[in-house]
Order: sequence, then C-alpha cells, then structure tokens
Amino acid sequence: QSHSGDRVRVNRMSREPIIMERPSLTVGVSPQPEVLRDMRKLPGFWGRGLINRFLFLWPKSPLGWRDLNGFQIPQAVSEAYAKTVTGLLSIECQKDGSGREFAYTLRLDNDAYQMWREFSLAVELLMRPGESMEFAQGWTSKLPGAAGRIAAVLHCFDNTSQPWAKKVSGETMQRALDLAGVFLGHAQAVFFNLMGRDESVEGAQKVWAWVNRSREAVFTRRDCHN
Repeated sequence: QSHSGDRVRVNRMSREPIIMERPSLTVGVSPQPEVLRDMRKLPGFWGRGLINRFLFLWPKSPLGWRDLNGFQIPQAVSEAYAKTVTGLLSIECQKDGSGREFAYTLRLDNDAYQMWREFSLAVELLMRPGESMEFAQGWTSKLPGAAGRIAAVLHCFDNTSQPWAKKVSGETMQRALDLAGVFLGHAQAVFFNLMGRDESVEGAQKVWAWVNRSREAVFTRRDCHN
C-alpha cells in the first residue's frame, strides 16, 4: 500500500489498530548480484509483487579499471541539493474546514500527457507474447506509473516553492521517460541474466565475453578452450 499511497488498517487483538491514511515508503538498496539471483527462490517476493515495485540499475563492475582517485561532490552541488530538499520538506499540507490534511495535486500539460501516453502504449506492446518483456509483465506494467512519479520528482525540484501552481511540462516528462528507458534496459538484464538465469548458459556467456574482449572475427575451438 505504501507504494501507491493506499490507506492501511491493521486490526490487532490485544492492542489498538494501526491506521495509516497516506503511507509512503522509499527503499534504496545496493545488494550484491548473488542476492538478486537468489530472490526468485524466496516465497512471496514474486507472487505478492514485491520485486515488481523496484527500479533496477545494474552497472558494470569497476574492479580492474579503477584509478583509485576519490570523487568529491562539488560544494555548490551539495548546497543546492540540500536547499532544494529542505525547501520541499518545509511545504505544509493543505487543510480542509475540519482541519484534516490533504495533498496537493500535480497536473500534466497537454504535451507531457501525450508523451506519457505514447510511452505507456509502447511499453504495453513489450508485454505481448514473444516480445522482450513478456517474461516480466508485472514489472513492466508498473513502468509508466514509475515514469510519472519520476516526472513529478523532477518537476518539484525545478519548482520548489509551489510545485502545484505549474503543470508538469513536456520537457520534464521527456527527462523522466529517458530515465525510464534506462531502467527498462537494466531490468531486462537483471530479470534475464540474474533472476531468470539458466545455469546451463553461464559457460556460453563466458565465451561471449571472451569473444567481445578478443575481437577476433575467426578463432579455433582450442583458442576458445584455452
């Protein structure tokens, strides 16, 4: 429920019930690839849709290519980020006549909506039989919603005082869709190479990695074996 902000009520026998009107939860984790590989075996992770609510990034390992020079975030960037986040957190909720809080609403302009709709239709095609995301329909079906959330975050960062006073623009939506495309590519890699990996093809993947490194158009079986 905290992924979509739906109301939560948990009745308990011996204590007061737990009631959350608008739960919101953000999770950021950096697991080892082996953890992701084993997730498919865990009961409830797939059937209840937990895995489908994460956006994945699977970067290449830098090991063997590092220059061992640390990277410092520029102070101006840190200060601007802190100022923006603090400003957004300081916005007070609206209240109705009875004093009950309710959220502001962000709206898309026509360009942003049409771009989001076209993206959603394109993603829908990827879930058809034989297409690239047929095996991950649960995750893929949530990608357009994730793209909308990303657009909302970018819009708020660009309009920190009153984000609701201005509609989300097509330019902002395009930035969000570009990011969504990155997440889609990484999700394909994660679902196919880690969570859905067939151990029988691991040898083939090692050979393919060697072919890419050697850049030889023709080679012998002995060379490959060695």
